[in-house]
Amino acid sequence: MRENWERGTEVLPLSPEEASLLLQPILPGRRVTQVVPTEGGKANTNLRVELADSKRLLLRLFVRDPESGAKEAALLRRLAGRVPVPALRHFADDNPVSGHPYEVLEWIEGPRLKEALAVAGPGEPAALAREAGRVLAALGRETFPQAGFLAPDLTISVSYEPGSAGFLRFVEEMSTAPSAAARLDPRSAPALAGVLPRRGHLARRPRSTGPLGALRL
Repeated sequence: MRENWERGTEVLPLSPEEASLLLQPILPGRRVTQVVPTEGGKANTNLRVELADSKRLLLRLFVRDPESGAKEAALLRRLAGRVPVPALRHFADDNPVSGHPYEVLEWIEGPRLKEALAVAGPGEPAALAREAGRVLAALGRETFPQAGFLAPDLTISVSYEPGSAGFLRFVEEMSTAPSAAARLDPRSAPALAGVLPRRGHLARRPRSTGPLGALRL
């Protein structure tokens, strides 16, 4: 489904010279030889940067929601060593090329889960599922004082009422938002309104805001 989502912001092209400038705080004097937009992601500009010594890094510019940059950097610092996340090499609130907040991450080579499953041999899907379960369990151990949305410093900036009543109210508000209305089939609205009250009890005791929900690729 994600493949069919529309991209809300254009990818910002950077020349090797411009990318080199953004890397100066951590790699002074190092020369960038190639800058290639990566696949995936709908909100930010993600660029694979290759250096003259063949070292690769990921350069991410926070274009659509600049405030999310500091939040993502804080989450990566918090989760490092506890959940598999790329190492954060650098974050800055602006940059001399486009002015957007940006971060530099380690480049991790490998297929996406969907691609790995497509060529998986006997027993491999189960092993991948177990590993995904371990990662989700580790995320589930990351809790916050109350349910809500995270500020850049990882405090709760907007809270919502816990329990099934608060969950139902939240979903009802979100389902009528313009972004949701543009994706939901109008004919599904009555069915959604009917199923929510019957399933609201499943969310009686939310434990955290869910860190992954704060990340935008």
